Amino acid sequence: AQGSVACPCIMPPSSGENDPRGDGVSPCTEEFAGVAAGGDLTMQDAAAEAPRGSLNREDFDCPVCHDLLCEPCVPPCGHAFCRSCLSDLLQHAALHPASGGAKCPVCRRVLHVTRADNLLVCREFDLLLQHVFGTEYSERKAQQSAPMRPSAPPDSTVPERLPIFVLDATMPNQHLHLHVFEPRYVIMVRRAMEGGSRRIGMTWSNTAVRGVEVEILSVAEQWDGTYNVSVVGRRPFKVANAAYAPEGFLEGDVEYFNMDMGTEEGDGDATGQAASELLPLLQAWEKIIVDGDWQARPGHLALVKEQLGPMPAAADRPGALAAWVVALVNPLPALGVAPEMRPDLLSANSPSERVAVARRSLEASIAYIESMNNSIVVKACRLIPVSVRPYLPMLFVVGVGMVASRVSGVAQQP
Repeated sequence: AQGSVACPCIMPPSSGENDPRGDGVSPCTEEFAGVAAGGDLTMQDAAAEAPRGSLNREDFDCPVCHDLLCEPCVPPCGHAFCRSCLSDLLQHAALHPASGGAKCPVCRRVLHVTRADNLLVCREFDLLLQHVFGTEYSERKAQQSAPMRPSAPPDSTVPERLPIFVLDATMPNQHLHLHVFEPRYVIMVRRAMEGGSRRIGMTWSNTAVRGVEVEILSVAEQWDGTYNVSVVGRRPFKVANAAYAPEGFLEGDVEYFNMDMGTEEGDGDATGQAASELLPLLQAWEKIIVDGDWQARPGHLALVKEQLGPMPAAADRPGALAAWVVALVNPLPALGVAPEMRPDLLSANSPSERVAVARRSLEASIAYIESMNNSIVVKACRLIPVSVRPYLPMLFVVGVGMVASRVSGVAQQP
């Protein structure tokens, strides 16, 4: 009689749902039964008796990462996964409870496993992989257990691999508060924290070739598996050889650059002079913002300046000064008082171009605010005390409700 491979992780299906032929044999058990050569053999025994050439290497690939299985787990459907890959599948399902649970990507059956903590590595299968694919399996296991490579030193220009969050064109030292809910980015944040690097890349488009490395300052996991994350921008980079990881997010080889790189010979004095001309323009912009009550809340501008740190010197670091100015101006586009200039600044190739971008940003913002200050709506809003303005949306809703109720009452009168 044909033997079977004893695997403690594979149990005979308990219902016809997992046993389409009704023969009581799970797909995984049947697959390894072809390797065994009679009698009840363990997977190790089966592998020892079967010639290496009779085994198809691709049959031992994980259906998620498409690489050799590592620490294999076998759910009731019978298809094997790397433990880390199956854990990621469960994380995806936890974020979408309406989907009915994690499903096998091969047969689409529900995996009937709810928590990554409950995953057990199939010992016999693990020993088989070690026996048959010794060196390759050892390398895979070392790769899985190795911590994420730490970030390069601040002055390093050596390319490194970085996961890329496609969201916003942030600036160095700019602070952002994010609610991360997409499964691929939840996995990205979790791996950055578990690996110890706490750093990811951020850019504004999946085709952008520039971006900024951000450091994760804090992560708060929510009841539904999503994260509230605080990050701060660190170093700008150029993207090369970007590709999608199996989890769905971008990864790329990035090379860091300095905002003051690219100054042409003999152009330093002119760029420094242009950068110094930003200072009176910036002072005028700040005065208009504060005096005209254009801040998101009292003290908002001062808080952003504190987060950005000291202003770089115009003569010594004109490119860094331009980035500092754009980072200060651009937290306000939500109020409609500044154009989005961060992608333009990151795409610039020299400090002189970056200074020109910062100047355009300030001039456009000042022109817009001055035009809005002359509008009747803004003048009417200025008559309302500052302490009352936060309650205007609520008062508007109450007023609309009262009018609607009054109109409805009049319509019902005979």
